[in-house]
Amino acid sequence: MTDVFLKDGSVVDNYSPEYRMYCEAKWLLTKDIEYRREWLSKMQERRPEEVLKVKGYLTILFKS
Repeated sequence: MTDVFLKDGSVVDNYSPEYRMYCEAKWLLTKDIEYRREWLSKMQERRPEEVLKVKGYLTILFKS
């Protein structure tokens, strides 16, 4: 297991749920806006506790 530095300044393990959500946000940024909206909508139904974290990572990554 390896420590990973995220854009928000936090250090997480590469097997952590935070890193998975961060990678999901990076992947979503490669998709068009309609796809992102649809994905986040489905995510809200299935994993509502993670939506705000992924949206936060999307914002951080988009601004950088």
